[in-house]
Amino acid sequence: MSYHRIVVKFGTSLLTSGTDHLDLPVMTNLVQQVAQLHRQGKEIIIVSSGAIA
Repeated sequence: MSYHRIVVKFGTSLLTSGTDHLDLPVMTNLVQQVAQLHRQGKEIIIVSSGAIA
């Protein structure tokens, strides 16, 4: 099965790795993965709780 639109939720614990700051290596990896999907023609919808420190 192939999907054109993908919704991804990034939670605070993923983006901060349990600290009160963004985890830049994690963010870099997530951006690279989303960019790759976008290059493949996928529409990516990113959802975050907005509760990041």
